Amino acid sequence: MIHLEHWSHDELAIQMNLSKDRLHVKLHRARMRLKKLLGEA
Repeated sequence: MIHLEHWSHDELAIQMNLSKDRLHVKLHRARMRLKKLLGEA
């Protein structure tokens, strides 16, 4: 278990940004796949 009180604000911000970036990449890939499917239909 991770104890958040031992984390600095910078470390928390980095973790938040990493998960945000991953989510953005997933959304971007899904959107591209959708465009491709719609274009072929």
